[in-house]
Amino acid sequence: MAERPEVRSFYLRCSTYFGDHPTGADAHQLIDMIESDDVDVALFGIGLIHMWVNDQEMTRVFEARHARRSWGWIGARLGRTRQAVWERYRDRTEGTPEG
Repeated sequence: MAERPEVRSFYLRCSTYFGDHPTGADAHQLIDMIESDDVDVALFGIGLIHMWVNDQEMTRVFEARHARRSWGWIGARLGRTRQAVWERYRDRTEGTPEG
């Protein structure tokens, strides 16, 4: 399968934001990415931030459940309903206290 030049070009443009951070951009680099005039780079940066936030949220929800916080308490802090948070994370936090 032939390499698509537009994909290669996209990754080369994005990689300029990673500098000396081979595993990812730091916060300032991510901000620069999402404020880029290059819409491809901006969307890529937004996607990276989205993935990071999702990972952090799942970790913190698990920690909150482990600390016996209720689904309502967690939902209020995330700006969501108790039910929305419970539906998203109940299977991932199995074995933690109910509430």
